[in-house]
Amino acid sequence: MRLREGAHLRRLIAIGLGLSLLFVLLLTSVASADPNNGNTVNITLDCGSRGTFDAVFTRSGTAAFHLVGTTANFEWKTLTYIDPNTGQPVSISSGTPGKGFKNLLTCTYTAGLDFTVVGFMTPAG
Repeated sequence: MRLREGAHLRRLIAIGLGLSLLFVLLLTSVASADPNNGNTVNITLDCGSRGTFDAVFTRSGTAAFHLVGTTANFEWKTLTYIDPNTGQPVSISSGTPGKGFKNLLTCTYTAGLDFTVVGFMTPAG
């Protein structure tokens, strides 16, 4: 009976070590992921008197632009551009409009088309 318990314990330890190693490998691969990949767009946000900011975002449907060299993001609430086929403005809203957002900034950037975004910086400063 003792021999069987020892083998079971060794098996559990081996499984635990294997899962721990897998977890560490997964964390390492996520932490070392290159933010500049085929889906990354580099832009310069021009926010008028608030200044210009180098930013990046991924083509993944996110409503945030990461401000390069900082821990801040620009969270957009509306994004507007002119549809090149129709000449009509297209506006996209993000999140819940008008719920506690004050001092929204209007910024512009160019990424193939000219865009206007209205949003706020995080962390709020």
